This record gives sequence, C-alpha cells and structure tokens, in this order.
Amino acid sequence: VATASLSAMVVNLYKNIVGATVLSLAAGTAAFSDSPGAVVPASVVTLAVAAACAYSFTLIARSCELTGTDTFRGAWVKTLGAKSAWIISAANTLMAGAGCLQYVVVLTDAGTSLAAAAGAPPLLASRSVVLLSIMGLVLLPLSFLESCKQLQYTSAFGIAGVLYYIAAMVLRFAQGAYAPGGALHRAIAPALRPSFGATGGSFWSPKALVLVSMLNTAYVCHYNAPKFYRELEARSIPRFAVLACLGFGLSGLLYVVGLSASFLTFGGHSAGFIFNNYAASDTLFVIARVMVSFVMLCTYPLLFVAFRDGASELLPKEGQGQGPQLSRSRLTFALVGVLAACALAIKDVSVIVSVPGALIGSAIVYVFPNLVFLRATRGARGRGLERALCRGLVALGALFASLGTGSSLGLFGA
Repeated sequence: VATASLSAMVVNLYKNIVGATVLSLAAGTAAFSDSPGAVVPASVVTLAVAAACAYSFTLIARSCELTGTDTFRGAWVKTLGAKSAWIISAANTLMAGAGCLQYVVVLTDAGTSLAAAAGAPPLLASRSVVLLSIMGLVLLPLSFLESCKQLQYTSAFGIAGVLYYIAAMVLRFAQGAYAPGGALHRAIAPALRPSFGATGGSFWSPKALVLVSMLNTAYVCHYNAPKFYRELEARSIPRFAVLACLGFGLSGLLYVVGLSASFLTFGGHSAGFIFNNYAASDTLFVIARVMVSFVMLCTYPLLFVAFRDGASELLPKEGQGQGPQLSRSRLTFALVGVLAACALAIKDVSVIVSVPGALIGSAIVYVFPNLVFLRATRGARGRGLERALCRGLVALGALFASLGTGSSLGLFGA
C-alpha cells in the first residue's frame, strides 16, 4: 500500500471532510436563536463536535488494530458478529444517498439563482424546471459514468472553491453590504434580509440540536478511517491521533469562520442554503455559485457510485433473469428517480443535512465506533475510564438521534 507523510494525509483528510454543509450551518444556528451572540455557543459546539468526531475516527483505527482487520466492517464482524454487519452498510448507503440529495438541491438552488441573474424567463428559471433539467441533462448521464478516475484531480479546486466562498462571506460581512443601508440590502427579498433580536431564543432550546445534527453530517467521513490509517507513513496510533486532531481541528476552524460570517450577516433569516440570501446580482456570489456547482458536478459521480453500490449490496439477490449491466442500469434509473422525487418535495437543504445527521450521523460518529471498541476491549485491564467515556458517547449518540431528529423536523418548540 502506498503511504504518504503526515502533512499530506492531513491535507487529504481536510479535503475529505470539508464540503457544502458549511453553507447550512448559519441556518442551524438561526434554528435556536437570532441573537448575534448565538455565534459563541455555536462555535463552541462546532469545535466540540469536531473533537468528538476526531476521537471516534481514531477509535475505528484502534479497533482495526485490536481485531487484526483492515476495514471497519471487518472489525464489526469480529466483535459484534456477521449477522448485524449489514447495519454498517445500510448507514453508509443512506448517508451517501443523503449526500447525493443534498447535491441535487444545492445545484438546483444555485442553478435557479444563476438563471435569474442571466435574465432567463420566469418559467425557465423556476425551481421545478431547473431541477428536472439538471437531473435529466446532467446528473443522469453522470450517474452512468463507468470510471471516476478523471475526476480525482478536482479535489484541489474544490478546496479552493470552499476557501473562496468563505472569504466572500467574510468580505460581505465586513463591508456591511447586506445590512440596512448597505449597497445590497434592497437587492434581496425582505424575508432574506438580516434579522436580529426579533424572536430571541436560547442555546438551551432543543432546537440547538439541529446544529449538532448538521455538524454530524459535516464531519462524517469515518468509513475512510481504516484507509487513512493504512496509508499513513510510519503509521502508529499516536501519529494517527495527531492526523485526526489536525484534520478535524482545521475543518472545525473553517466551519466556525463560515458559520460566523454568514450568521452575523443575516441572523434569523439565514437560509438553509446560505447562497439564497445573497443577491442574484452579487458578482462575488455569482462566481461562488458557479464554483460550487462545478465542484459538485465533479464529485457527484463519486458519491452516487457509493450510493448505488451500497444499495446493490443491500438488495436481495434474486434469480439470474437479467444480466448485471441491465440490473445496474435499472437500479441507476430508479435511484436517480428517487433523488428527483425527493428534491421536488424537499426544498430546504437544511432538512436534508440535519435529519440524516441526527439519525445516521449520530450512529456513525458516536454509537458504532464506541460499541465496536467496547467489545474489542472487553476484559482488558486499565481501560475503565475510557470504557466509561465510550459508554457515555453511545448514550449521547442515542440522545442526539432521537431529540435531534425531532428538532430537525420541527416537532419541538423554539
């Protein structure tokens, strides 16, 4: 297995973590408060979840070492049994599907804004027309790509895109461009203009779990932990822990900057896809929409392959009536159809980020790694304190899954 230096692996992990979810974190903050001071607890929680994710990421590598396996599924089979191993596959498949759906909705929102900026007729710039056009003309053909090798070099551009639009958010906040009296304040609808102190709110509201659920989605990359461990030069658990701390820590700092700049610009009116708050005529964000769209189009096939392969693995194997290519084609059409139907029904990308983050992300981050580690260290001496911590994280994950889902679906009051 080819290995890479610690610094190179930190960059790779950073690229694996950081994505478009940062564009929903301001809405996660607005879910519990529209006070400017809400960025303080939101930032603390963002970094705390990064630390928890780094720990569970490290636990997966440790569990693989303890069980003599090189995949998390293998460690699960060794500790919890083969019969329940489908749970890991199902969780990863559902997260991949949720990621695809997030891409579809973000691309649709960006496409709608770009169409409006280009002066397209209202019908052609409508959300449903843009969505179906993107699905039929772009994403469906991309879903049939046999090889994604040609897309592997777009990751550096993706990181550049993320850094660009976060810098643009910081600049517009510093300029006060969208504040009352600002140059672009009247260029957006009243429902999207900055709103602070109108409803109040508190971090101790159950609605704060919407942000936690989004962060679970933002940081989840734990299925790749064994791969990162195998490829780390001069690998050891302490070096891997440093890799996890740096990768998740740098990602957390970037998320804090993006969350703070966007929330302090729009407050309680922060949209689920924050680009929707910025004027269609804002040149900085016209460029940002183009960049994020290009990156998503390049990375969508990678995510869809994981979604389709996972779904194929979970489906019951029946008969020999059809060849594998026809079966693959039918599954691709079916999954693209499901994505299109869901995207037509769900317009708020923050729901797509937070609900899977609560239900599945909590399991992947807090429950699964700790359960496997607890079983792998059963009977070991000198691990009492850490095992107690692992049990606490399992319970915390169950709490986040139940209350976070309810909050994301609006079942609790503010």
